[in-house]
Amino acid sequence: MKIKCVLLLFVVSFSNYLMGLENHINLIEQAPKDFLLFSVPKSGTHLMFKCLKILIDFSPVDWSKEPFWDDFPDHESFAANLLRWKKNNCFLSSHPCSLYDGDQVVKFSIENKNYQKILIVRDLRDAIISFAYGFLEECQDEAGVDLKDFDSRLDYVLMSLPDSYANYFLEESIQGAIELAKQENVFVIHFEDLIGEKGGGNDENQREVIKNLCTILGIIETSDLFEKVKDELFGNHKGPNVSVTFRNGQVGVWKEYFKPHHLQLFYDKWGNYQQALGYSLE
Repeated sequence: MKIKCVLLLFVVSFSNYLMGLENHINLIEQAPKDFLLFSVPKSGTHLMFKCLKILIDFSPVDWSKEPFWDDFPDHESFAANLLRWKKNNCFLSSHPCSLYDGDQVVKFSIENKNYQKILIVRDLRDAIISFAYGFLEECQDEAGVDLKDFDSRLDYVLMSLPDSYANYFLEESIQGAIELAKQENVFVIHFEDLIGEKGGGNDENQREVIKNLCTILGIIETSDLFEKVKDELFGNHKGPNVSVTFRNGQVGVWKEYFKPHHLQLFYDKWGNYQQALGYSLE
């Protein structure tokens, strides 16, 4: 009888050991694959930060703690930085424009195909509304006129005058995103699909995006994980708070602001970009 009890105890203990080992192996396998995040300004950058925080517990690189380079480093040194950041559960995020060497990060990602590229885009009409709200000071300083009236500010952004912030930051990033989307190993996420029902999208599209994103990252997608994303992703009231600039985050807000002349400006200046990113002009 004692032998049977000892044997049973051994079997239970060994089973628990194997379960613990399996869990440990699963944790190792959950380490994400190498990736770089790109975004059009005001198109869900911080939404992706929050999503990745929930999925893999990674945060964007904190540039306040990093020495900023005068010249973009050679690719070997840059890859070493990416590895160091990954070991600290951090990832690199960039806008695909020349500002802050974003174009150099794009070049690195294309030449180093082992890095998965994640690109988030948004209906440009909503992105432009968010841009006009988010960069009042920059637009005000360069315009030299009072842009506190939102219609005037929206006019200014939509015109995207040469050397304006809207031109060399927003428009150039859109152009870069369009070219980047043509490359290999690029997973394009539409803000409207990721945001979910709380932000004006739907749960079915959100689940599909999360499923594909987990595959891209090489992690296991579970029902519990999706429910956590669904519950915590939208807004700053729940889950990790990664944005101090969150204002609305809803789909189709542009309809509340665009007047007929704004629509005409948009069609003339931004219409081709809108369609190239997979969006309708309707």
